[in-house]
Amino acid sequence: MFARVTGYILGAYKDQGYIMRQKSRIILNICIVLFIIGLVFMVTLPVAGLLTPGSYIPHIIIIFIISIIIAVKFLKSGRFSVAAHMIQIISLLAVWMTMFFDDSKNTIAVLDTIVLIPGLMALTPIVTTRKKSAILLYTAANLFIFVLFLLLKSDGFNLGEAAFVDYLMDSGIGIVFVGIMCFHIFRINRIALDRSEDEARKNESQYIVIKGLYDSIKKVSGKLTGHSNELFRESETYSLQSQSQVSAVEEIAATVEEISSGMDLATDNVTNQYDSMRSLMEDINALSGSIERVANRIQSTRSMAVEVSEVASRGGEILDSLSSSFTMVKESSRKMTGIVGMIVDISDKTHLLSLNAAIEAARAGGAGRGFAVVADEISKLADQTATSIKEIEGLIKANVEEINYGMVNIETTVTTIMRIIQGVNTISAGIDDVSSAMEDQKKINHTVNVKAGSVMLKTDEIQLSMQDQKTFMNEIVKSITSLNEITQVYSEGGRTLSVKSHDLDSMVRELHETTQIVEE
Repeated sequence: MFARVTGYILGAYKDQGYIMRQKSRIILNICIVLFIIGLVFMVTLPVAGLLTPGSYIPHIIIIFIISIIIAVKFLKSGRFSVAAHMIQIISLLAVWMTMFFDDSKNTIAVLDTIVLIPGLMALTPIVTTRKKSAILLYTAANLFIFVLFLLLKSDGFNLGEAAFVDYLMDSGIGIVFVGIMCFHIFRINRIALDRSEDEARKNESQYIVIKGLYDSIKKVSGKLTGHSNELFRESETYSLQSQSQVSAVEEIAATVEEISSGMDLATDNVTNQYDSMRSLMEDINALSGSIERVANRIQSTRSMAVEVSEVASRGGEILDSLSSSFTMVKESSRKMTGIVGMIVDISDKTHLLSLNAAIEAARAGGAGRGFAVVADEISKLADQTATSIKEIEGLIKANVEEINYGMVNIETTVTTIMRIIQGVNTISAGIDDVSSAMEDQKKINHTVNVKAGSVMLKTDEIQLSMQDQKTFMNEIVKSITSLNEITQVYSEGGRTLSVKSHDLDSMVRELHETTQIVEE
């Protein structure tokens, strides 16, 4: 808080010299101390009963405090001389007025106040900025006021002549001595300050020269730093690129040698390929003959499949006819079963009639005996007929079952034959597809033969070209070997340049850091 207030009041002196800043701070501190002393006296004197009725001391203290406030205002506005002399004069006047207007009967209490005058006079080197005569003026004025004080107030002091003279001499000599000391102190300080200002001006001139030199060095060091960094990066890049180029050239040389070896192998492979193509042509011709024979057999098989399909179709038709005949026989058996039923009914009725005839013959007695015999025979005949009919019915049922079983087998056979016909048709269709594919294969074989002949011609051309390329690759290997040797030399130079660039960069950085330290 105190530092903030001090900075606010002394803001006008922040751009001035060190001595002026310190003087203004001292004056401000004196003002604060005097202001506090004035307030303390204002409070303590009445409380302690040190004031006589009608004393002017309170008025003097009030004027003193107001004057200090005005001096602080001048100090804040930058008018140091006015504020400093005002404080000096106010302090001296306050002491002299206290001595003049002190109504105390205690002589010692009045006279000992004089000791404050030399102390306040000691401030004159601080408040005086230029003219030495101001110190002499302060000394003469205080000495004159002191003599005037003794002349005017001596009657009120109960001092002997010897004591009075002794007080006068001691106080006067003290005032004069302090004045002379202040004069010499100011003179010495002034001379030292003038010499310091001369040295400061010389230093300022030298500083301007050094500053210009420093700015030039700083500018040059900055450029050197940038250039050295760029040179270092470029040298590193050049070195890396040289090394990369060496590696690349070595890899290219190895690759070219591998290509040369590969060309020898490729030449051998082309020769082998030519022989293989010739053997392949022979195999393709043999394959064409095999395909032709397979096509003929497929055609013969197709004809046989057609014949089998036709025979199976005729067998199916015959089985359909046989199935129709079995159906008709089954229908006839059903009708015979109906007729047998009718005969059974007739046999039952005949048996019933013979029974009735026997009954009637029994009733007739002897006259109906012959009729009874006939009736008995008819009954036996009816029984035999019934037995025969049952046997016929059993045979008819067995016949029907066999017919049904035969029809089932015929239907199964027809279904199987139809599947065979479908299978034969499918096989025939597949054989047609295979036959068509074989025709396509024959065409493809012809095309392959033509293209294989072209490949053989190209193989001869490739073989000749490979020989030429082998010669060219040998020349390329020689050129790349020479390039590799040159690149090795460049790479070594790049490494040397990188080391030198690094040393230069270190020196430039050191120079730049030195300029930074000087600037700070």
